Amino acid sequence: MWTNRQLIPLLVVVLTASMALTIVPTFQWVYQDGTTADTKFENFGPRSDRLLIKLYPGNDAVFDQIANGSIDIAQPGLDSYWYDLFTSNRINPYTGLPYNETINVIGCGAGYGFYMLDINNNGNESLGNPPDPNYPNPIYPNPCSVISFRQAIAHLVDRNLFNNFLIPIYVPLPPSVWPNQGENPYPYDPARAEDLLDADGFPVNPVTGWRYWDRNSNGQEDPDEYLELKFFIRSDHPIRYQFGQWLASQLELVRIRVNSIYGGIQQAYLQVFLEKDYHLYIGGYTADSIYFLYTFHSSNYWHPGSCYNHNGIMDSEYDYYVEQMKIAPSWEQAIYYAFLAIEVFQNKSFKVPLWGTMINKAMNRVYTGGNQWTPVPGDGENPYRGKPWQGVVSQPGHCIDNFFTFLNMHPTDYEYGDCENMTIRYGLPFQGLDSLNPVYASWPSSWLVLDLIYDRLIRRNPYNLTWIPWMVKNYTVGTYGHPIYGECTKITFTLRTDIYWSDGTPLTVADIEYTFVEMKKDIAIRGDLSPPWWISNVENILSFSILDPYNFEILYDSKSIFFIESIAKQPILPKHVWKPIICGPDSVPGTPDDPPPEFVSGFAPDPDLIGSGPWRLVEYVNSSHILLAANKRSSTIQTNLPGSQPIHSPFGYFRYYPLNENIHITSPGYEYRHKLPLNFTAEFIVTMKNMIMEHEIFENVSSVNLGSPVGSFWHKTWPTSSPSLECSSWMDDGDGQLSPDDIILLTPIVQPDTILYWYYIEDMWLDTTTDPPTWHIQAIRTIIAEKTLTIDDLATSTETVHLKPYTPHEQSYIGGFKAGLHFMKLSGHMLEPEPDTWRLRCILVNYTFPFWVTIKEDICGSTLYDDLGYPDYPYKPQLQSPDIKINIFDVAKAASAFGSYPGHPRWNPICDIDGDYMIDIVDIANIAAKFGWEGDP
Repeated sequence: MWTNRQLIPLLVVVLTASMALTIVPTFQWVYQDGTTADTKFENFGPRSDRLLIKLYPGNDAVFDQIANGSIDIAQPGLDSYWYDLFTSNRINPYTGLPYNETINVIGCGAGYGFYMLDINNNGNESLGNPPDPNYPNPIYPNPCSVISFRQAIAHLVDRNLFNNFLIPIYVPLPPSVWPNQGENPYPYDPARAEDLLDADGFPVNPVTGWRYWDRNSNGQEDPDEYLELKFFIRSDHPIRYQFGQWLASQLELVRIRVNSIYGGIQQAYLQVFLEKDYHLYIGGYTADSIYFLYTFHSSNYWHPGSCYNHNGIMDSEYDYYVEQMKIAPSWEQAIYYAFLAIEVFQNKSFKVPLWGTMINKAMNRVYTGGNQWTPVPGDGENPYRGKPWQGVVSQPGHCIDNFFTFLNMHPTDYEYGDCENMTIRYGLPFQGLDSLNPVYASWPSSWLVLDLIYDRLIRRNPYNLTWIPWMVKNYTVGTYGHPIYGECTKITFTLRTDIYWSDGTPLTVADIEYTFVEMKKDIAIRGDLSPPWWISNVENILSFSILDPYNFEILYDSKSIFFIESIAKQPILPKHVWKPIICGPDSVPGTPDDPPPEFVSGFAPDPDLIGSGPWRLVEYVNSSHILLAANKRSSTIQTNLPGSQPIHSPFGYFRYYPLNENIHITSPGYEYRHKLPLNFTAEFIVTMKNMIMEHEIFENVSSVNLGSPVGSFWHKTWPTSSPSLECSSWMDDGDGQLSPDDIILLTPIVQPDTILYWYYIEDMWLDTTTDPPTWHIQAIRTIIAEKTLTIDDLATSTETVHLKPYTPHEQSYIGGFKAGLHFMKLSGHMLEPEPDTWRLRCILVNYTFPFWVTIKEDICGSTLYDDLGYPDYPYKPQLQSPDIKINIFDVAKAASAFGSYPGHPRWNPICDIDGDYMIDIVDIANIAAKFGWEGDP
């Protein structure tokens, strides 16, 4: 065990350095056969039309489907048998070709997934936190509540039983997060286990030959001292199944009775997570940060309902250390307290860490069509069958089946599908999901699906793991001085204005505030619902400050490096959908019209799954499949879930197109409140950006005249070879010869109907070893767009622009405006040579930027939803907007918040005129002094 705390300072330094190394992007899209790697990823999509997630009874069934060409990507990591088979040149009987010619195995290094032996620590007579007599503990009295008993079990674990790319671990974090795992505090030693049991009240009954729990220490087995462990063993997971059987035999060897209960993921969810009716279970976990240690804080145990701390760890010492870790202002302090928490975890053997994973995953190299690449007349997929896959992103710790892969992935030569047929087939080793409820779903298998439907404010760059703005245009992490708590973290965000829910409702700050703050309050007021699984992500939020309809500031009760991470983990939910689900038609929690708790926490209380993400649910069929469709503009979908209605998505996913647009104010320097002062000349920056990142390599480019490359022949070799292309047009950068930064148009020679593309030359080099010498050229697609800027329905400019990758096209607009609400609109019409690859997708991309010209004391009077033309939105008063006059409503709004500050129940930041985080007489006086003001008509 770790007991020498003098080593902590040294270990903190070592771990800080080690953990910094874990974010180096060493595992990208890499072929085992040495084919060139592509380290780029794109921030738009989906490229494909459908994502068909097929459900199977276990890992072997999934891998067999990869082998026979029924699916494209397998979710589980390969064990040694399948790894050796798929990387071999043995003949695949399904294809008649060597396995390694059709199946690609991608090595992704140490993963974020790991296994632990879950031990139910709860020794209370009743379940709940605090214990509730209405819920008897089904395993009371519980011998696993005794520390020495859990330590004895730990000594019965032999982590060297399996190879299969499993890495022995001794702390409750994977090696990818905590590289220095230390020494095994409980080495495999059955004799030591028996000594602990004998010494601490678990003797052997000489008559029965089995151990009992001598709770009254009288040396004999009384009727209530019978000892038998309920061990739920997953029958649908080979490693857990085999290890569970072996461990059960070890327990019986030291004469502990075991009731082995076998079942799949759905049975485990019911008995282990909901009913908490077990002693032992082999759990699978995912952790990409030491923040995971907070999972086992006592506040994360509750009943009824599923919770992360389902084995009831209730330890004040552990709680203290993870609390200090959570609010640590630096990595050094965070690691220091994480180390102390791990020490307590090990000493008290809350669980037994087993293995981390080395991930190797398999996918078919080419589009399968679900039927071994065999053409099917009229099914719409024949153009794609046999085409190599492009755009797969291998994210460290997660590998190839991730958010960005399903956004980017498409068959070569087809940038998009035909809006209906291009399908990715993805295999899961589960026959069903625990839930499609984004509030209460807790299993990773469910979130593989839900994360594609419900979007997040920020996401990780999949290669360097930094946080990148996603639903927000930008964010700033800083501190503020709280009048009570001192220096605390604040994070300020600017939300994009072009995001809509899949039912066409604008996504606004009201939805984000509901997700982060209001929902948990509604649940608490009801009193008959368990907390949402993500409650720890939002529990340190002191104030959610709506600065204006698109800017908001989250103020915390302390200072911590983890708060931005907790933001990233939180999916955003639609208030207009979930407020009635939780509170009923009157929108007031704790009233008679509240829906029943079993409905709110049920499988899919929103059968339409209205989200803002790139995919929409079409079908869920237990033991068969889950079908998702791309969230395209003007699509209508009705799911097959009971109660679903046809839902029309007029706008689609805000990142669906490769053309990204933005408008922001640079003078007075930021977009705070989207509110400009009167008589002020403002500067706007209008940005249009090409989001395509996939480069292509042309080799053996012959007959090229650098002074005029038109007519030269180009041969694409990466990501796949293609027929020769002819350069039919050239746009020079001014140096008079073909060179990087030039733009060319390539025309297929043999396939005249193939889509034409303009290319931007990234790099080129001459191969002098050939006769004659030939050029090798790396290029990337460009977008040609007609750009129109409109202000209040009047066009100010229109121009055609060639959008190169990496370099946004920017336009500065400077002007003054009369008082009132104004709309600046940027429209991009994507132009392509015929045939038009974007025509099926509505080639107009719009970004509308509303702003108000008024005085700062004009804090309310209208609402964003009224201003945008959505007067029937039920919760519109939450998003106050200026009405270009100062009257009693402005004064009353400020007076109602008088004396408040962040965290105060009446705090309203729109009333904080001077920005000092308190609403006092100065703010009231400023507004009152402007009473009766009315802007220009």
